Amino acid sequence: MITSRKCTRTSLLGGWRRERLPVVQLWSGYNGLSRIITPKSYISGNPYINSKVETAGFDAKKHFYKVIDVWDFGWDERIGTVPPREINRAALRCYLKYPGKRFIIHYMQPHAPYLSAKFRLIGYYKSDLKDGSVLSGVAGYRKVDRRIESIINIMGTFLSKLGVVESAWELRDKMRLPPISPMDVVRRNYGKNGLIEAYKENLRIVLDYVAKLCRKLFGKIVITSDHGELLGEEGAYEHPNGPIDKIFNNLFSKRKKILQEVPWLKVEDLLQHKQLHRSLNF
Repeated sequence: MITSRKCTRTSLLGGWRRERLPVVQLWSGYNGLSRIITPKSYISGNPYINSKVETAGFDAKKHFYKVIDVWDFGWDERIGTVPPREINRAALRCYLKYPGKRFIIHYMQPHAPYLSAKFRLIGYYKSDLKDGSVLSGVAGYRKVDRRIESIINIMGTFLSKLGVVESAWELRDKMRLPPISPMDVVRRNYGKNGLIEAYKENLRIVLDYVAKLCRKLFGKIVITSDHGELLGEEGAYEHPNGPIDKIFNNLFSKRKKILQEVPWLKVEDLLQHKQLHRSLNF
């Protein structure tokens, strides 16, 4: 969500459009945002964008006027993520404290873990930037060595193309390995269709909070995402963007398209904010 205070009051109007990102790798996308919108503050529910250390080759302090670490002080241990209400509170405080600035407001949702009562199973450990563990592991489960994870991912991808397994995650199931992420926990408990339902419900929940925040802001507002999400297409899940993953993303066209094409909505008329929910079409 991107805002500017240099305009009259705006609101939620119009349908979603789709835009193709130039690259799959997330950090190039963030660098792009920092070039397009200056100066601006970043209200971050995502520990990858933080004011403390360089993460995955990206140093947020060099790109943004102010980085607000909501992922740190707003983390909820019970659900293993940052609830959208904490993002709204931090965004309003920042909006009043830094008048005239532009903002990027980064909610964790619809990213797992899922907030609805039915699918609220388990979340992440809080990120420890000192040892590089950012949104990794699942609370209550042991971690598997990263090198082993890479091998399983490669094997699973090729076996899924041969029809031996549905995905690399199914290969993990057969090897009796612990779930790799909160999304994997939901998939194991509710199946692929249940996972899709959980993702949609998470999106509805966060958009309710986005709508509430928009009613209190003045200026241009654009609602969008930093990447797409794989929910079992071509045997893949989440939004893998490591070196090997990028090769697979280029080999499998559908996977690449899903990750790169993200919806966006320009907010134009606050009196018609309910149009946001009507335009979701799911």
